[in-house]
Amino acid sequence: MSRWQKEKEQLFRKLLMVIDMFMIVVSFFISFILRQNVHIFYKLDLIPGEKVIATLNSLGEHIYILPFLLFSWWAALSSSGLYESFRRKNVIEIVWGIIKSAFFVMIALTTVEFIFKLQFISRTFIAFLFFIGILFLIIERISIVFFLRFLRKLGYNYKNVLIIGTGPRAENFIKLVHKHNEWGLKILGLIDIDKNMLGRAILEEKVIGTLDDIPKILNENVVNEAIFIVPRS
Repeated sequence: MSRWQKEKEQLFRKLLMVIDMFMIVVSFFISFILRQNVHIFYKLDLIPGEKVIATLNSLGEHIYILPFLLFSWWAALSSSGLYESFRRKNVIEIVWGIIKSAFFVMIALTTVEFIFKLQFISRTFIAFLFFIGILFLIIERISIVFFLRFLRKLGYNYKNVLIIGTGPRAENFIKLVHKHNEWGLKILGLIDIDKNMLGRAILEEKVIGTLDDIPKILNENVVNEAIFIVPRS
């Protein structure tokens, strides 16, 4: 992978983190507003002036947990692999990763609430935070995934892939790549240990070298990934 490619991917990860944290901040304030106004559903009468003061005081207390919340979400999403390349991940894997992360965050938040006896944090607020956070992150990630897949189908944002191997497993992988053009993978060629295989085509993908030719191929071409698909032996 070229230095420019690495820098581009690092920049994308950072941008993704910023967007995620923005979504968490938005879900935090929406959850707080819903929690403060949940009494409407119970038809409770509050004096307007007292309600404003109580809301401001409560916001001042809740805002202190926001940095902890952001750090917890970042750690959970990172451990779930959601800042790694999701080029070949399907929507179900991404959604499940977000849900797992949300459970981790809620467990961390309730643990902190119990240990430090943060009585101002209500279960209603945590429930709103849980569901709204999941909803916003899922909408955000799915939107990004489909936008990137659309670009890849147009021929942008693709990766050059060198496949080492020409056996049945390599053929199956080639079929997958041909079937899923939204992955944005362009097969540069195949590598085989047998020199007699040079120039032959496997599912329209040519064998361009042997193992000894790999350094030369890497120097003369832009190769983003080298994938070894060889027999287990």
